Amino acid sequence: MVGKTLAETRLGDAFGLTVLNIIRQEMAHLAPGPDERIAAGDTLLILGNAEELLTMRGLQNLEIEHKLPPELADLENALESERVGLVEAVLSPHTTLVGQTLHQVGFREKYGMNVLALWRQGQTYRSDLRDMALRFGDALLLYGPREKQNALERDPDFLVLAEEVPEAPRRDKAPLAVLVMATVLLTVTLGWLTIPIAAVMGATLMVLTGCLRMEEAYHYIEWKAVFLIAGMLPLGIAMEHSGAARFLAESMVTVVGQLGPMAVLAGLFIVTALAAQVIPTHAVAVLMAPIAFNIAGDMSISPYTAAMVVAFSTSASFLLPVGHPANVLIMGPGGYRFSDYAKVGAPLTLVVLIVVVLTAPIFWPLAP
Repeated sequence: MVGKTLAETRLGDAFGLTVLNIIRQEMAHLAPGPDERIAAGDTLLILGNAEELLTMRGLQNLEIEHKLPPELADLENALESERVGLVEAVLSPHTTLVGQTLHQVGFREKYGMNVLALWRQGQTYRSDLRDMALRFGDALLLYGPREKQNALERDPDFLVLAEEVPEAPRRDKAPLAVLVMATVLLTVTLGWLTIPIAAVMGATLMVLTGCLRMEEAYHYIEWKAVFLIAGMLPLGIAMEHSGAARFLAESMVTVVGQLGPMAVLAGLFIVTALAAQVIPTHAVAVLMAPIAFNIAGDMSISPYTAAMVVAFSTSASFLLPVGHPANVLIMGPGGYRFSDYAKVGAPLTLVVLIVVVLTAPIFWPLAP
């Protein structure tokens, strides 16, 4: 093995072993790549089946240490650093890897990371991973360079559940950040500034004072939501100008209007909540707002009450796993089925419906 690269030793292909660390001249080489060459006297930290390791010892004249060397006494610190570390990733709902094995995908060569374990429907697998066909919802425990982890986050086939080691908090900026936040809330509460202007000014001050870097500001903007709302606003305006919102509002008033304003609010909640199960919540709010305002006008009730019912009902996306990204994210790892969401979501939606319909008129009276 001396002088050969890790790929040439076939430790992974032939024996299913993963080299996590190489100790050479008292220096640790974490997460070595497949091109790393082995030298005489190297100590290898290997993950794998004990029987395969014994076979490897007989073929290659290796010495197995049953006690960790001093360099690896603190195993966690030996495997984690600013350069390398552990990360968990789940196959995304849009993955194209279902049915393929890690060997077929060429995972080690493509992503530059080692798969230490696979979690599937409550059971953990640690051996023969390279030949297991991947399934939707599989969670992989990966080990490798952090720049590779960052690249994995951008891959549509995976959802990374643990990001890279976060930067140390800027505690010296905390009082300033609190002051800016309080100023934004105060100016809006007193009516001195509108919410959009105050929010933009507050975000700008956060960057100018060093509480937030410009790169971080760009990173944390939900650009998908921004473009989604921008694209849906013309549709909402078209519904208003074309008379579609008026038609839908009059239809609802005709069906439940004779039962009173509370029944109309309940009907508005139900329609909006059902739409939120299959349409992004931002889009549902934009589409239902003109309908709510027309209903308020027809029933002579406050538009504030109707608007708040829409606001709360768009968040009641509990019935289906596709209703919210969080639902999809936990479906696979949790081993849940479609029906599980309905079992829990239906009673929860009913509770929210009752609470919203009964309390909204208290805080926003029905009288316009």
